[in-house]
Amino acid sequence: TPTVFVAGATGRLGARIVRELLGQGFKVRAGVRSAEKAENFLSIASSYGLLSKEELGRLQVRRSPAMYGAHVVCAVGASESELGDLSAPRRIDGDGATRLVQAATTAGVDQFVLVTSLGTGKIGFPAGVLNLFGGVLVFKRKAEEALEASGLPYVIVRPGGMERPRDDYKLTHNVKLATRDKLFGGQVSRLQVAELVAAAVANPELAENKVLEVVAETAAPMRSYDELLA
Repeated sequence: TPTVFVAGATGRLGARIVRELLGQGFKVRAGVRSAEKAENFLSIASSYGLLSKEELGRLQVRRSPAMYGAHVVCAVGASESELGDLSAPRRIDGDGATRLVQAATTAGVDQFVLVTSLGTGKIGFPAGVLNLFGGVLVFKRKAEEALEASGLPYVIVRPGGMERPRDDYKLTHNVKLATRDKLFGGQVSRLQVAELVAAAVANPELAENKVLEVVAETAAPMRSYDELLA
């Protein structure tokens, strides 16, 4: 069974990615940025109801970048609690993600999944408003460029706005995927992004070296993730 290292597992998106991967039978290492966060992570994950006791038992929590032995790396950017910290984009989305790419290259992982944001490749509105938070999109793009140049098989996932949609968003809004620099607005739930990431890890040949821009719309047809990736 492949082991997946999830960097940034403490955020609301990261915890959902962990849950989806565990649900598909992967071994998961939750990478956290500090020992304090490692301790908090388990209590947060159970209090959110995101992970069952059985799932928590199968989860290894490690300080970043403890990815040795991992086959796949998923990197999730700065968590919501860090958005008010103007140093977070450079530290986490720029330098941190770039260091993860370097460590993954050294470790020779089979796949690297990087979650960035709509508007990262070509800043257009309304997605470009994000860039006011300490240049988030600029640093996310640097991480994308480092990954694209690394030679690693990669998947870049650029979600629309995730702040408002709840987990039940998918009951009324279906996922729509587009290629690089095609979408500049729209929303998608964290759960839908987590499901897409898990599908990309489960079907690496369908997702290899793709940039996936993702939103969810009421008018979009209902398709499986395999169909969307094909």
